[in-house]
Amino acid sequence: MKIKLMGLSLLAMLIIAGCSAEPTAEKKEPLKVEPVEISEEEYPNKIEELNKSLDQGFKDLNSVAQEDPNDKSREKRLIEKVDFIEKTVNGYKSIIAPDKYKEVHDQYLSAMKHYDEGIALIRQSIEKRDDKLWKQGNEPIKEGFDLWVAAYYELQDLLPIGDGTITAKDLKALDAAAGIDRDSVWANISEDGKELVGKWGPEGSTPSIVLHQDGSYEGYSNGTYPSKDDLFTGTWKYDHEKGALYFTNDEAVSGGKTLTDFRKTAIMGIQSFKDGQMRLLDVESLNEFLYVKMD
Repeated sequence: MKIKLMGLSLLAMLIIAGCSAEPTAEKKEPLKVEPVEISEEEYPNKIEELNKSLDQGFKDLNSVAQEDPNDKSREKRLIEKVDFIEKTVNGYKSIIAPDKYKEVHDQYLSAMKHYDEGIALIRQSIEKRDDKLWKQGNEPIKEGFDLWVAAYYELQDLLPIGDGTITAKDLKALDAAAGIDRDSVWANISEDGKELVGKWGPEGSTPSIVLHQDGSYEGYSNGTYPSKDDLFTGTWKYDHEKGALYFTNDEAVSGGKTLTDFRKTAIMGIQSFKDGQMRLLDVESLNEFLYVKMD
């Protein structure tokens, strides 16, 4: 299964609009953590549930924090949102993880220690009407988020794929043997695909594709750049979510003659993108291309 990585709300860059002089909600006793054994099959789903809950908790806390500080009900509702986050954090802490996920769960528990510290400071900020404590609470929460992200990716590597005979980690090892590194695509290409702009072609040859910043492109037969006698022209677009290049061909020339019957579109999956190299897979023909940047 695939767990969706939460947005930056978990960083909890919490912004409070100011504290009123109204009485706050009564202090509550710390919530008790009751250990619960989770099976290997249940663990990924339980973590996904907690991830969504933690994300929503911080979103709701941020929303209330930015309301009018003169609203008499605001601070009570802030405490309620903090209570909700604390309950979710305790959800992680309550889990007795199965052996397969014990190490990754230890990483989640390390993250929760930082969340505990941050939540305590946020609670004090509300009760004491102290904005400085609110800002201080952000720091351990940000540290907790970094550990949470590391745990998230570690869990992704352990999850079974397809019929369950291999994991994402196994698949990455197979990919690496074939020169495929999809993580490098997500890590090194931004959403707008600006890193793709430039001239690309086989090492030791001339450019095969030229991707322009305005979204236009040129495609050349091997070794023919910059001749316009064998050329595709059109537009390109990068799909960050899919890690793929989409080409639309408007015109094609072969042997100096304009063609009327030619391939109008092409989708190229980017299999790796690092060290000035880009590996592409034509999803229709299944041909592979290893290009180097030539700018």
